[in-house]
This record gives sequence, C-alpha cells and structure tokens, in this order.
Amino acid sequence: MLGDSNMAEYATALKFGTTGLVLQLIEEGHAPHDLEINEPVEALQEISQDQERRWMVQLQSQKTMSAVDIQERFLDCAMRHCKGQDEETDWVLAEWASVIHDLRGDYQRLVGRVDWASKLWLLECFREAEHVEWTDPMLKSLDLEYHNLNHTKGLYYGLLEEGRVPRLTTDALARIAMEEPPRNTRAYGRGELVKHLLKDQSMSIEDQPPSPDGMFPPYVINWSIFQVRGHAPFPMPDPFKTYVEDVRTHLDSVIV
Repeated sequence: MLGDSNMAEYATALKFGTTGLVLQLIEEGHAPHDLEINEPVEALQEISQDQERRWMVQLQSQKTMSAVDIQERFLDCAMRHCKGQDEETDWVLAEWASVIHDLRGDYQRLVGRVDWASKLWLLECFREAEHVEWTDPMLKSLDLEYHNLNHTKGLYYGLLEEGRVPRLTTDALARIAMEEPPRNTRAYGRGELVKHLLKDQSMSIEDQPPSPDGMFPPYVINWSIFQVRGHAPFPMPDPFKTYVEDVRTHLDSVIV
C-alpha cells in the first residue's frame, strides 16, 4: 500500500481524504475525463525520482500533463460537487488546495506536512552543514532515520519537538485507537469477535473437530469473513456494518 511509511499525520489525513473524494467523484459520475495515466506504476516511480520536480506523466491519450495539474483537475471537480457536504470534506478541500498551491512554489512551505518535503529539507540542511555530496552514504542513513519509530532517534520526532509538524490527533487517542476500532464499522465487530474467541475456553484446539488435513486452525478471521473449524464460513461483506449481534448469534450456534 502506497504511503505506509508516512510519518506526518497531516499527510496521512490528506491521503485518505483526497482518495475518498476521488472515489466519490467516480461513483457519482463526476470525475474528470481523459486523465487516465498510460503506465501508472512506471509514472509513480518517475515522479518519485524527478529531482527537478516537474512530475510530468503520459496519459493514455498520449498527451503529457503534470501530476499537479491532474490533481488540480480532480480538486476542481470535488470543489463543485462535494464542497459543503460536511465539515471534514471542507477541511480536506481547503488543505488539498493549499498543498497544490505550495507544490507550485517553494517546497519548504510543505515541511512538516508532507514527508518527502520534510526529508529533503533535513537532508539539504545536513549537506550544507557538513559540506557533503548527495552520494555520501550518511545521507541514505539519515533518509531511513526519518522513519525511525523510536522517539529518541527518529528525525521526524525531532521536527515534531521543534514545533514544525502540525498534530491532528493526540498520543492518548492514538493509544485508544490501537485497541478500540471505530464503533460504526466492521472492524469493531471483528474486534469483538476476537475478544469473544480468546475468552471462550470451549474454543481450544482440543475441543474442536479435527481438521481433515491437520492444517486448519480452530478458527480463521480475515477482513470480511470468519470461520470456526468444522462449521460454515460467516461472511461480513459490508465494511460499515458492525455485525456484532450477528456474530454473537452465529457463535452461540457453533459453540457448545
């Protein structure tokens, strides 16, 4: 998944927010036309390596267009069709426009909000202070240290301590989210399922029917389905349904 190494809360929020709006535009038939990229994966690699920051890509129409211009086309459509639908959407639209504006100017205005800009700024500061070239292996090490999750070593946390990084949440809320999924989603039901299975002593391996090949575990849980060994699978296709009561009813029928 693209962006798993993001450190900035702002970048993560904007990534999910803009992706959600683009999907909404597509589903509602409002997405801009003729912007299909010819080779998306190849284009992504080229954009990430473009040191001149022109970010040009080739479309399936054989025209070339900058990635920023493509984003701006989607932003314009989202402004027309999504603005005002809720407070969160309006925040995403405003910040999306702000980032696009800053991408066309001095990248340093994005430090703290966009990870690649933050890293580039840190590396350029180091180069100037230490008088080293881009080929210096220390720069590669610093590149990786930006993502170090150790608060005493990670360069991102240094920016955070200096007040250069905007926070959109708190450490306390992050700790809660690690154990308490949103209560209006399938994740909540899945979490309750796991808690129930772990607490129920009758779900031990000894009490379950043996697997024909000896390989099937007592139960299997994935994003959208779970199955207790020896019983039919229980599907959970809707990500916005908790399935809590359905799961409890199903477990009551299979656990004796």
